[in-house]
Amino acid sequence: MGGLDNSRHAFTPFIVLMSLMLLLPIAVLLYEGSNNLLSAFTSTLFIYGALVTLLGASIAAALTLVLGLPTAYAISRGLVPKPPLDSIVGGLLTSPLTIPPHTIVGLSLLILVSPISPIPIISKLPLMDTIWGLSRRLFHSFGANNHRGP
Repeated sequence: MGGLDNSRHAFTPFIVLMSLMLLLPIAVLLYEGSNNLLSAFTSTLFIYGALVTLLGASIAAALTLVLGLPTAYAISRGLVPKPPLDSIVGGLLTSPLTIPPHTIVGLSLLILVSPISPIPIISKLPLMDTIWGLSRRLFHSFGANNHRGP
C-alpha cells in the first residue's frame, strides 16, 4: 500500500509546471503592462477584432447547429442512404478524422481561389478577408474538432 500513497504525488511536478506556464505570463502582463492594459482593451482595433471574432464564431456555430444536428440525427437513426451511397456519405463524414483537416482544407481553398481554380466563379467570391471567410474557417474547425472520437 505504500506505492499507492506515492502515486498521488506523481503528477505534482506536472501540475506545478502547467500552473507556471499559465500563471506566469498573466503575472508578467499584469506587472509590466498594467499601465497600458486598460488602454489596450479599449482601443478600437481590439474592440473591432473582438466583435469580428464574436460574429464569425456565432455564424459558424449557427451553421454547425443547422447542418450538424440533422446529420447527427440521420446517423443515429440509421437514415444514411443504402449502398453504394452509404460508403460515399460515410467517407465524407469521417474524412476529417482520417486526414489532417487544416492542411487539406488550406490547400483546397488555395487552389479554389487561385487563378487556376477548376471553378472560376469561386475566385470571384468574397471569401478572403471577410466575415464569411472567417465563418467558413471557424465552421470547419468546429466540425473537424468535434467529430474526433475518444
